[in-house]
Amino acid sequence: MNTQALYGTAGILNLWKPKVDHNFQFTLSHIWVHAGPEYSQSNCIEAGWQDFETGNWLLLWGENSEMMGYWPKELFNHLRNKAEGIHWGGETYGPRPYPEMGSGHFPEEGYGKACCISKIRITDEHRVMRDVDISETRSHSDLQCYKIIVTRSVKQGIEIYFGGPGGNCQSTLA
Repeated sequence: MNTQALYGTAGILNLWKPKVDHNFQFTLSHIWVHAGPEYSQSNCIEAGWQDFETGNWLLLWGENSEMMGYWPKELFNHLRNKAEGIHWGGETYGPRPYPEMGSGHFPEEGYGKACCISKIRITDEHRVMRDVDISETRSHSDLQCYKIIVTRSVKQGIEIYFGGPGGNCQSTLA
């Protein structure tokens, strides 16, 4: 999601029985906020919420938003005043065969099998906490062995299901 100004995001992350075969592989589910030019020059926090009074980025936990810690705004150049984009999803790393993403199940298998991020909310440019509209999202997978589905339910709001078995799959980028 990219808009003019973002100040935080929230969601419930589920990662069912992650498995990797080697010490140099990983699989994860994450939320991250970023600002600045793409890739090496950007500032990124893997989870975060900006405090409007101090400008620091906070890590909050649970239903009562208990503060776990923070990143001082002085650590950042691009992320000092706002985020420019928010990403939700999964990631894997490792040599071929690629590791499973999450539990190794495709998103069509749903809750309890595939990785899921639900109840996704953002603090927008008006500094209002709101649900994300499905039209504000886009999905991307660059390998055939992982998939992603973005959906909406009455109970969970926007949900992102993702995962896959990994393996010796081909890139979908041509």
